[in-house]
Amino acid sequence: MGSTGGDRPMTVLFALLAAGGYGFADFIAGVCSRRSNATLVSMFSQGAAGIVVLILTLVSGSANSTSAMLWGALAGVGSAFGVLCLYRGFSIGRISVVAPVSAVTAASVPALVGVLLGERPSTIAWLGIALAIPATALIGRVGDEHVGPSGFLEGLGAGIAFSVMFIGLHGAGNAAGLWPVVWLSLVAVFVLLPLALRALPGDQGVIFTPRVFLGVSVSGALAGLASAGFLIASAGGLAISSVITSLYPAFTVLLAFLFLHERVRHVQAAGLVMAAASVVLVTI
Repeated sequence: MGSTGGDRPMTVLFALLAAGGYGFADFIAGVCSRRSNATLVSMFSQGAAGIVVLILTLVSGSANSTSAMLWGALAGVGSAFGVLCLYRGFSIGRISVVAPVSAVTAASVPALVGVLLGERPSTIAWLGIALAIPATALIGRVGDEHVGPSGFLEGLGAGIAFSVMFIGLHGAGNAAGLWPVVWLSLVAVFVLLPLALRALPGDQGVIFTPRVFLGVSVSGALAGLASAGFLIASAGGLAISSVITSLYPAFTVLLAFLFLHERVRHVQAAGLVMAAASVVLVTI
């Protein structure tokens, strides 16, 4: 069911933390992928996420369960294929198409599933949700001179896969603590492993320098913590938590502006303002 007014601020807070974690992780992994193989970066980051979350889980003393394992495994399959589609889209298509299509799909599909499951956000919260989806699309609009495939199908595939991840984590619930995120990372590694091994022969871009290894580790840790944040947030409602978490491109865009000196276009600035307004409306 949907979150109540009393716990909605906490739902929004953890969803925002998840968005920030995913946004920072994507930025760092993207930079690392310029210096190494993207599939290997994805696989090792998932492994780092699993290690960090496993430590937290063991310290908390949470008990594992079959339900946590199954739902976490489903989320792991979604996470792995989502990353693969996203990176493929970035490599062959237009980032300005792939990023918004994947994020908007990842926001819309779980929100629809949440409503079908009986969640009923307030009218004001619905306004925030409605505002967040175009905001995400605007934030992802970056100019490029790419000629060729747009990457629309890859972006759509990534969004659907990330939707599966969100739905899987929501289905797992909080009864088993963070064990669903542990299973997510483990399954994602095994899904990505065969593809990563295929990249090894003759690929000169697979060598990890100490800087790349550190970046991948930090990216994975942030992604694992982000998944944990979403797991907690989703207890307050799949619709609201998935939409707010899918604002993660805003953090990536801001980091690119600060550290890579990429220009924030007017349309992206408008999207950032709309995203902030969306968060306020959903929190009320």
